[in-house]
Amino acid sequence: MDNNQKEQINILVQNIGMGDEKSFDVLYAMLHKDLFYFLKKYHYDEEHIKDVIISTFMIVIEKSKSKMYYKNCYSWIFSIAKYQMFNLIRKCAKEKYYDDMQICNNSTKENMNDTVALNIAINKLTKQQKLIFYLKFKNNMQYREIANIMKTSQSTVKRRIAEIRNCLKEFYNE
Repeated sequence: MDNNQKEQINILVQNIGMGDEKSFDVLYAMLHKDLFYFLKKYHYDEEHIKDVIISTFMIVIEKSKSKMYYKNCYSWIFSIAKYQMFNLIRKCAKEKYYDDMQICNNSTKENMNDTVALNIAINKLTKQQKLIFYLKFKNNMQYREIANIMKTSQSTVKRRIAEIRNCLKEFYNE
C-alpha cells in the first residue's frame, strides 16, 4: 500500500466519522482483501476471519466519530483487526476448555480413565504430532485442509496420522 492510498484511507475514515456511508463502502472495498490475508496468518477458519473483519469495521465506524487525529489510519485498522482476532482466539480457547470440562464431568468413571489415558498418550506426542492429532480428530478436518495449514503434502499428513495411530496403539498395548 503506497502513501497516496494510506492518505486516502485517512480521509475516508474522517468522512466515515462525519457519517458518509459511501466512504465506508470505498474503505471496505480497499481493505477487505488485505485484512483477510493479514488475519489468515493468525487463524485458519475463514468464517472466523470474516467475523473479525466485520467487527473491525464496526469498531472503525464507532471510533472514527471520536478520533481527533486522522493519521496512519491504515495501521490503526490493522491493529484493531489483530486484537479482535486475538480476542476471538481466546474466546474459542475458553469455550473449548469449558466444553472439555463438561465432557469430563458428564463421563462415567470408565470413560474418565480412558480420557486420562488418552491425554497421557497425547502428551507423549511431539508438538507437530499433537497439532495434527487435534486438527484431524478434534476438528474433523480433511487431509487437504491439514496439508494447507501445515504447508505440506497430503501424503505426508496421511503418513504422520498413521504414525500417531501407531504411537497411541503402542501406548494402549503397554
